[in-house]
Amino acid sequence: MLANAIIRFLKDWTLPVAMIAGTLAYFLFARVPVLAPVKPLVNALVAILTPLLIFAQLLLTFCKVDFADLKPKAWHGWLLLFQTVSCLLLSAFFLIKGALLLAGIFLVLSYVLQNVLH
Repeated sequence: MLANAIIRFLKDWTLPVAMIAGTLAYFLFARVPVLAPVKPLVNALVAILTPLLIFAQLLLTFCKVDFADLKPKAWHGWLLLFQTVSCLLLSAFFLIKGALLLAGIFLVLSYVLQNVLH
């Protein structure tokens, strides 16, 4: 019963609890000298995690995606492979041939993607 009440409280007050926890953690690291050696590691971790958490929060909040739909499929791997190989080939080609051709190709590709494939 108490566990359900605590979970309900945290669900209802997630944002204020997170803000208070973040403020307390900040002041803990800013004021406690014993934690000074850990600051660079925590700063690096925060720099990596912050954009990832913001992305996940926005994706899951605004898209209303079911977690089962987030499982990678086989075609995701093929698509990533195609994109990587295409990018490498185009980059090598444009390093040799120049940027003017690159602009023209991207204009044609954008037209095809917007008008032909839709």
